[in-house]
Amino acid sequence: MSTAPPLSEPLPQVKPLHIGPVVVDPPVLQAPMAGFTNYAYRQIVRQFGGAGLQATEMISARGFVSLEKHEQELPDRLWGVADEPRPLAVQIWDNDPAILAEVGAELAHEFRVSVVDINFGCPVKQVTEKAHSGSYLLKHPDRVAAI
Repeated sequence: MSTAPPLSEPLPQVKPLHIGPVVVDPPVLQAPMAGFTNYAYRQIVRQFGGAGLQATEMISARGFVSLEKHEQELPDRLWGVADEPRPLAVQIWDNDPAILAEVGAELAHEFRVSVVDINFGCPVKQVTEKAHSGSYLLKHPDRVAAI
């Protein structure tokens, strides 16, 4: 049976994680969770020491494009993103490679987002059955490759 080291001993040093040019230090990633990882949550996490990479809630790429076309306000899930410390990730979902590319580029250039994460794991019916996105795409490797 192993025991934890006494609190008086320093924790082992862990090397930073590199995602392309993005350095994640400490190598701790806060997962994007719909309904939870909003601006207030991310601020609280920072107050308790933070994570090397924080993420917003996932965003519908198609919804993002639609709001922009109608000159409506962007999703609340992006509130505060422009002023937050970096690195910061935004997770997007859709099944259309062109829409994902358009939104990903805008997030990277206009919002200075460090990482654009494409969701392939969400099991929620609204995402999988209605939008054919999220984990639904894992059954369609050709579509994943196109994305």
